[in-house]
Formats: sequence, structure tokens, C-alpha cells
Amino acid sequence: MIARSGRIACSGRSKRENEVMAPMDEPQAGPALAALEQAVPALLAHRRPEPADLHWEEFRTALGVPAPGDFQLLAQWYPTFTVNDFLHVTLPIAGNEAQVAHGMLGDTEMIRDLWENDDSHGNAPFPEPNGLLPCASTNHGDLFSWVVNGDDPDRWPVMIATRNDYWWTYDGGLVAFLSAYLGGSLERHGLPPIPPLHNPPVRAWHPAPNPQ
Repeated sequence: MIARSGRIACSGRSKRENEVMAPMDEPQAGPALAALEQAVPALLAHRRPEPADLHWEEFRTALGVPAPGDFQLLAQWYPTFTVNDFLHVTLPIAGNEAQVAHGMLGDTEMIRDLWENDDSHGNAPFPEPNGLLPCASTNHGDLFSWVVNGDDPDRWPVMIATRNDYWWTYDGGLVAFLSAYLGGSLERHGLPPIPPLHNPPVRAWHPAPNPQ
């Protein structure tokens, strides 16, 4: 799930590289996002000074379902990012909400291929009932997907499909899963270990200036 928009520019550090930012408190960020910032302090260099004004109805129209609240909150404060050149999370920016939604739908084809070949342990792709909708991935081939099993996206678990064919669910949301995995508190069940770094580096993709 790597952004390929012509309006995205890769940046290893934010423009506020000399500014030290503190993690947001839980009432402002929500407990899951606050925990992610604690687990990956390098993420803070890429936090926006103000939350982005994203058009979530456009995202919902393109995707067919609404985004979970923790994903919306993460996207409001952060651009697309990769942790330790390993774990990638694609997030919308203002103006490309539908593009990111279409990219997620395109990624369901990976699950459909496995499902149609009886290699997905019975897990179907979205929009099949209880289907999987990819929302993050690793460069090892591990895929993290929402299990779209009802009308309330904040109750969707996350299905972890590892490269070595472990399939299991995490009952919290995506952001809570990321904070547990990257923070080292998660029982990995086939996921590769996170390198023992106190503060793994973060690469973020910031909006590029529009050409004149």
C-alpha cells in the first residue's frame, strides 16, 4: 500500500526538524494514537501543527464503507509513513481521499487471489460478507486488514496475515495494533520481530508543492 501520487514527495524528516514535539495527551489524541506516539517517538517529527481537514464522505463514497475513527484521527494528524523502512501505512491527504480508498480496494485483489485458490484459510476479501480490507503492510509481505463484519467500523478487528501463513485477529483497532506491535508488547504469532531500536526511524510522504 505505497502511495504513488504525483503530488506526494518523500521526506525522511519534517520541515520542523529542529522543533521538539511532545506526544499529545489522550483526550486530544485518543489513547491508541497517544500510545503509538510513545512507541515510535520519531513519528512526532511529522505530526501536523493542526489536524488536516479531510473529506471523509469522499473516502466513504469511494470505499463503500466509512473509515474507523482511529484511522481518521491518525490521518488528520499524520501523512503516509513508513517505520524503519519496514512497516507502511498509507493515509489520505486533502484532495486524494478517493484515490487512497481506491488503492485499498485494489489491494483486496491480493486476498481475492488467495481466497479463490483456497489459500486464505476461508477469509474472503471485501466486499464479501466479513471481508478483509487491507489498511497497512510490511515489506516482508505481511498484510494487515480490517475485518468488515458490521456497520460500526470502530468495532472492526484487524486481521493479520503473515508472510509465513499465520492468520489471526487483533481485537483492537489498527492504531492500537500498530502501537502494540511497534512498541514490542504484542505476541507476534508469525510476524517478524521489530529490530531492538529505542526509537525506530520514520520516513513520511508529505504533499509536494503544486507545479507552477
